[in-house]
Amino acid sequence: MTETILKNVRFKQTDIKDRKMLKTLKLGVLSLFLFYPVLPVGASLNEITATTETQQQGSRKVIKGVVTDEYGEVLPGVSVFVKGTQTATFADSQGHYQLTVENPSASTLVFSFIGMQKKEIKIGQQSELNVSLSTDATLDEVVITGYQTISRERATGSFDIIDKQFIEKPTTNIATALVGTVNGLQGWVDLNGNPTFEVRGQTRLDASDNSNSPLVVVDGFAIEGDFKYINPNDVESITVLKDAAASSIWGARAANGVIVITTKRGKKSTRIEVSSLLKVAPKADLDYARPIASSAEVVEYEKLAFNKWGAQLLADGIYDMASFSPGLLAMNEHYLGYITEQERNSRLESYKNYDNSDQIKKYLLQNSVTHQQSVNIYGGSDRITNALSLLYEEQGRYMKGAGANKISVNYRSDVNLFRWLDFNFSGTYVHNKETGKNGIDISTLASDERPTVTSYTIPNITPYEMLVNPDGSRTNLSNGNYQPNLDRYVPTSRFPYSDWGYNPITEMENSDLTVRDINARVQAGLTFKIWKGITLDSKVQYELTEIQNRNLYSEDTYFVRNKINKAATWDGTPNGTISPNLPKGSILYQTGAERNTWYFRNQLNINQVFAEKHAINFVGGTEISDAVYRTTNYPTTYGYDDDKLTVGTFPNGTADIQDFQIAFLRKSSAIR
Repeated sequence: MTETILKNVRFKQTDIKDRKMLKTLKLGVLSLFLFYPVLPVGASLNEITATTETQQQGSRKVIKGVVTDEYGEVLPGVSVFVKGTQTATFADSQGHYQLTVENPSASTLVFSFIGMQKKEIKIGQQSELNVSLSTDATLDEVVITGYQTISRERATGSFDIIDKQFIEKPTTNIATALVGTVNGLQGWVDLNGNPTFEVRGQTRLDASDNSNSPLVVVDGFAIEGDFKYINPNDVESITVLKDAAASSIWGARAANGVIVITTKRGKKSTRIEVSSLLKVAPKADLDYARPIASSAEVVEYEKLAFNKWGAQLLADGIYDMASFSPGLLAMNEHYLGYITEQERNSRLESYKNYDNSDQIKKYLLQNSVTHQQSVNIYGGSDRITNALSLLYEEQGRYMKGAGANKISVNYRSDVNLFRWLDFNFSGTYVHNKETGKNGIDISTLASDERPTVTSYTIPNITPYEMLVNPDGSRTNLSNGNYQPNLDRYVPTSRFPYSDWGYNPITEMENSDLTVRDINARVQAGLTFKIWKGITLDSKVQYELTEIQNRNLYSEDTYFVRNKINKAATWDGTPNGTISPNLPKGSILYQTGAERNTWYFRNQLNINQVFAEKHAINFVGGTEISDAVYRTTNYPTTYGYDDDKLTVGTFPNGTADIQDFQIAFLRKSSAIR
């Protein structure tokens, strides 16, 4: 009806040259047709014209403002649209937005951003709206794949987002946030609190290394190190990609799953966060760490299995040596005729009453005490934000004399160079040192890798083998030698070391296995803002990892005494000449490893939203990587003196030095 009325109104352009006045007169005439019957008495046409002009100007308004987060930091890329319409825009790199709104007094602006809570504000009579968005604590809207950040409903495949409450818990290893929180993620935690993970079970038969471990991605790049190189106080979010869809992103490396970690960014406002952690853990629970049968049950099983099912027995001779438990030794000695049946039974019955659990706790275990200090510093301006984190940690271990310390420094900066160009940089340096390692473990769960049993673990001895005698002297546990044959046929006193005994306490006190490792990682990148919602990222990462192993065994250890004694030349006769081939003294083993990794990536990102319903999210690019791994095995140092830094002299020279074995270690003539 309005359009029809206006078409019937004609004005000559020569009579009225001012277009604004022409527009006013049109509205005035229209008002006469529509409102004349209800005009108040005495109202003039000028009053009507003034009123209608004010209404026309108020029906369209430019609304502008700045969008920030709860800390006052600007949020670039925020979607701003008028509710119920197709009018929309995005905030620029400085968080500024501007759009023209029809009928603003009755309109509502909607502010939306991935990872932030959506906010709606009525415009009313305002011309400038500065908005602060709050972080979505659950992060239910966003999935971070490493290459891109997309909304949850658009993500394909199986994934899990770790709740913020688990990430923010004080810890020495951020991987503990994953334990028991992700379906399909199987984890083991050793007695030192270090977890190992598998996604969807084993993918390789060879599980002796970390070949079944998930790929760890930090700030968009895969890292060669593990979780110990990540400061837990720097972590912002964790996403676990679990199924084969992750392979479309990370390729073959995603076969074991992908764990994507993003770290905290700098803040415009100055802020300092200080945290301290003190953790005291009791001694390890042997029932959990060493789930074995009771002494009585073990003795009964050994009696049942002796000389059956192909069990190996030892003959009476110099060439027969093997590790036998005291129960098997008693039965074998009776079998050979050296002890009576009554003596054998007496020994076996006494072993049923022994339990070495208390002695293991007393002499091998300790309460684990860990303390950690961390400082996070944030600051910046409208053009640059910075974040610096410092961490120092001393971690106690469950074995006596064992421990570790760590120093971590992490710096991150984001710079807005121009409206169309951003620069970001981050650098991380981590130094770890594990000391007091001695090769003695009480559990199959003690290894950092998948649980295995090594030759020096306590589970290899029976629960009735005591470490200390009632008089306080240390016992001699079998470890590779059959003690009765040693005593009967080998002139042990004439060898370089007359003591052939093994005891875990002595071994622990005289071994020092130290590991030092350094991890340095640098990332840098440029973001070119080509158009609204279209960016080009060019990024590079360099990572260096150095590991040094130093294993020092003193001559008081069974390891050294046994090696030097068995390297001696002997003809096997009681009065034969014994000639040492290795010098007496400590033995030092050293190895080193260095890993250098480069990544260079160019990536085009398109993220456009249309009509509040339709979206285009596209990622494409290229990536080049190079990894070089070098290992160094230093020659074994015999006769080493750690105080004087001297080495021993080989009695017979160094020509043709091999792993010597004395005659009685040759192939045994076991009887069955």
